[in-house]
Amino acid sequence: MGLWRYSVLWYLGGMAYTGMELLWRGWSHSSMFAAGGTCFLLIGHLGELEKPLPLAWRSLAGAGIVTTVELAAGQPELPGLELQRHARQLPGSDLPALHPLVGPCEPGSHLGL
Repeated sequence: MGLWRYSVLWYLGGMAYTGMELLWRGWSHSSMFAAGGTCFLLIGHLGELEKPLPLAWRSLAGAGIVTTVELAAGQPELPGLELQRHARQLPGSDLPALHPLVGPCEPGSHLGL
């Protein structure tokens, strides 16, 4: 599979994952975009094995992949990164501040930038 195809699939997975989180929780973090793309690619590879796993084993493997990636993406101890744990609201507004790509985020706080 070429780099272009991996990039597009990673992007689509990240958008879908972040979109579901925005619909469910009302906010997300930019690290969840990367987590979603990574999960999408890794789970997609389960179906491309030479000897495909039975559905039950693929389901368990997929759950393990998502749990591991979520755990890795949610660790705030990464050097030089301060990840936002909670959505913050704009003063005088009922709506949370929106990150330009993935949802609510305090301006200037995403990934410590």
